[in-house]
Amino acid sequence: MPLSKDDVRYIQQAYQAGLVKGRGQLDKALEGVTGYSIAHVDKYSPEQTAYAASRFREEQAWRRGPRINAAAMIRRIRSGPLVLSGMEFERYFPGGPEEGEETNTGNIWVAQGLTNLISLWMGLTGTAINHLSQTGATPVCGVGTGTAAATVADTTLISNGGSAYYQAFDAATLGTTATAGVIIGTSTFASAVANFAWNEWCWATGTGLVTPGSFLGTAAGSPFATASSAAMNNHKTNAALGSKASGSSWVFSTQFQAQ
Repeated sequence: MPLSKDDVRYIQQAYQAGLVKGRGQLDKALEGVTGYSIAHVDKYSPEQTAYAASRFREEQAWRRGPRINAAAMIRRIRSGPLVLSGMEFERYFPGGPEEGEETNTGNIWVAQGLTNLISLWMGLTGTAINHLSQTGATPVCGVGTGTAAATVADTTLISNGGSAYYQAFDAATLGTTATAGVIIGTSTFASAVANFAWNEWCWATGTGLVTPGSFLGTAAGSPFATASSAAMNNHKTNAALGSKASGSSWVFSTQFQAQ
């Protein structure tokens, strides 16, 4: 199930307390924006996945289309035909995922992401996160098995090209809360993909239609249609989110907050 406001508040407070303890006196000297991230995965079992797929097909076949709420209707209007995603799993299974949940905090901004962010701040050439675009600026979420320490020089997941998987966010789920400086994205990894240990994750931006796959690179289609447009924004390793098995569907929600 998605984290409640109380859950998020507790994680934020615990994370900030850890930062203060680790920085010591340095924390007092810092001014301006600091940030942190929360990664949360809901793990739906093969049985839940099979039921959800069957029910979703039935809903798609109804004369008036899927029985959906207002948010899902916006998804269909903006992003075309609906696909089975976290929104449906949450609706079908109010009791939550049978395989449990996992939450992890922290990440680092890598050089590519910082360069992109500063370029956007200054009104220079940069790639904004726009989850509604099918051919323009598009973000992806990536997961992989890497366990080595993340560095600011990283341009891909450690397991890039192997046990890694990059895909677009669920339609119309990537949102911002301007007053709190929060950006939140959800990506549903279906039963046949990303079946390995989830030890690292990232966001990346690029231009053009996304082709999901294991490689983030400069060539067209890996995963962005426009060559040399991919830019990794952040990197978290040693996340220990668990091992996804074939048949299961994992709904991965990540959020950043600057303050």
